[in-house]
Amino acid sequence: QRAATGIVRGGYSNVTELQARIATNVFEIEGKLQVIGRFDFVTLMSDRTRNFIPMFDATLTAILLPNLKVESPGILFNREKVDMLAFLNQRAKEDK
Repeated sequence: QRAATGIVRGGYSNVTELQARIATNVFEIEGKLQVIGRFDFVTLMSDRTRNFIPMFDATLTAILLPNLKVESPGILFNREKVDMLAFLNQRAKEDK
């Protein structure tokens, strides 16, 4: 048998990985968010076809227990529980 080498996605062949941090009222998750096509925050957060969104190569940290860290190749988060989403490669420029 031959293993599948990739997932076929209808309509888009451009998959972008974005380093991101997600915060809920209990956890922070940092990892790679895969976006198909162009990134659209409203579409990502209001998509009614799925409540859970995957984040890859992720690290989960409990806000009240900072020593608790969970690393995983993939973590699902509930988009309805997200309080903050930030991209890690887009930092504010320092004033000189």
